[in-house]
Amino acid sequence: MTLVIPWLAAADQEMIFPNNQTFETPEAQEQFVRAWARKRTGMPCDFKARCLSCCCAPPAVTAVRTRSAVPANNAGVRAW
Repeated sequence: MTLVIPWLAAADQEMIFPNNQTFETPEAQEQFVRAWARKRTGMPCDFKARCLSCCCAPPAVTAVRTRSAVPANNAGVRAW
């Protein structure tokens, strides 16, 4: 299984990740996501995680209130 996550600009990373954390590389962001999942679930998280760059990922809206990035073309999404 591969978890595909957007590679976010540093300003968006600060809004999404705890403690205004940012990552220098997609690999560092992937490692954080795997460690977060392992901590939350208490299970081994040896899945693959891949970051998509902005040019490959669909447009997204950063939802600060829920600390998430969601597809901008989702009819149920509004800017928070």
